[in-house]
Amino acid sequence: MRSAGAQDARPDLVVRRFAADGPHQLWVADITYVYFRHIVG
Repeated sequence: MRSAGAQDARPDLVVRRFAADGPHQLWVADITYVYFRHIVG
């Protein structure tokens, strides 16, 4: 949990405005599942 008044280091590029003025203004992505095959050696 963040304390009151804590600053977020990441910029809010959407500025919580989820309505675009035209096409290709706002894009989203979801990478909740990404498979990585880890090979050692």
